[in-house]
Amino acid sequence: MREEARSPRLEDWQGGVLSLRVMDPGRLVVEAGDEVIAAGDLNWGEDERLRVDPIKGYPPTPLPRVVSREPGREEVEVDVPEGSGAGAMLTLTYEWGWHHQDTPALERTWRLPPMEDIPPEWLENELVELEREDTAENGEDGALALLSAQEASFPAQVDPARPELLWVPGYASREEIASRLFGDAAAAGAFDIEPRAPPSSAEEGLQVCVRVRHPQALVPELLAAMRRALDAQLEADVAWSRSQLSAASLDRAGAAALVERGLRWAQRSDIVDGAGQSYFDRYLQALEPLRDDSQRGHILGEAAEPLQKAIALRSKRFNASYSATDGSPVLTPGSVVGRFYFEDGSSVQVRALLLLTEETSLERAELRVRNLPRSTPRVIIPGKDGHWRGYSAEANQLQHLLEQLADAAKAPRGKPFLVITDKLSGPTKEKLAEFLSRNARGTQLIEVEEAQILEQTKQLRAALKLPEDLPGGVP
Repeated sequence: MREEARSPRLEDWQGGVLSLRVMDPGRLVVEAGDEVIAAGDLNWGEDERLRVDPIKGYPPTPLPRVVSREPGREEVEVDVPEGSGAGAMLTLTYEWGWHHQDTPALERTWRLPPMEDIPPEWLENELVELEREDTAENGEDGALALLSAQEASFPAQVDPARPELLWVPGYASREEIASRLFGDAAAAGAFDIEPRAPPSSAEEGLQVCVRVRHPQALVPELLAAMRRALDAQLEADVAWSRSQLSAASLDRAGAAALVERGLRWAQRSDIVDGAGQSYFDRYLQALEPLRDDSQRGHILGEAAEPLQKAIALRSKRFNASYSATDGSPVLTPGSVVGRFYFEDGSSVQVRALLLLTEETSLERAELRVRNLPRSTPRVIIPGKDGHWRGYSAEANQLQHLLEQLADAAKAPRGKPFLVITDKLSGPTKEKLAEFLSRNARGTQLIEVEEAQILEQTKQLRAALKLPEDLPGGVP
């Protein structure tokens, strides 16, 4: 999740005010031309409500004004004095705080209205000539295309690493972006903002990354550019995947990398080529071992599960022996929604629990989920009805424990053991012992006094120079 500024249009600051939503803590600086007109640190206080503080060591500057502290709808305003930076750029810079300190700062720019004494003709949209090379099919050597200056100055570029994403100018409103992408300003809700740093190859000014919900609705030139980039990446990914599958053996890391590549193409299942075939199906068609149930399971082992689910839900041509639980727009508690991978390459299933929120856009769902009281992990799932739903979630840690015990049993240091506290009730101990006998045979249960566990933990913390109280409570 990231902070996102609503993309203002010219009329948004005709009254001298720039409004923006706040999603994550950070430092906000707004400049009109060369003048800083507002700056402040945006944080959440002990009451879990938004507050704005002056930046320490920063020259005296007006603070952004809080207009809403309602959880999930936090909003601030910045006064834009009349005439400030006339004809120049209004620049918003947001440096992330807390968990996102290493993320590049967000920058957005918009053109400020000129002063009345600037000749209007300097700023009018003039027709410019752009020379284009035509293909051989039209029988012409070349042609001059007349484009309006507005269209020529509003570039859109396919992301080189993720061709399903597009880069557009940071100064544009959602209506302007929709007009450029779909030819219809009313389609402002047909795309979502993706928090990504611009690639090094991006044209100057392309600072906002978007994901369109219905790629076939793109204007022909952008759809053709996206397909060309996907075709090139598909060829490279198929070659890489074949090299992995032809290896004598595939270790856990190799299987995970192969599954990740397949899932990346599964996310492009809504994009079709000129013949109407999805790019996910084209990827599977080129790799028989991945689309065949028996071969897939033999090669990938337990790592095959996410790919099986993706094939069952997203492929139009191929099937997988996987029972999908999320056919309904609203998931039932316990539905598998993903898999969490540990540093050692092992993984556990992630299951959805309770529905927390339902929104019409990813941005609003992130905002709601971000500001709800934290007690469990959260996931956001897009529904076939176009809505985004946030759920509380849990990881099947018990399965991970069993895998660790199984690995321990292979070591030449005796049978694996599990340390439990003496506060565990008798019936619970019996159930645990029965469970281990079925799933991790040979595991020994060692009962230790809780006071002894706490004392040894305290000594270990002192030896490692750790603080007395670590986040998360009593170990």
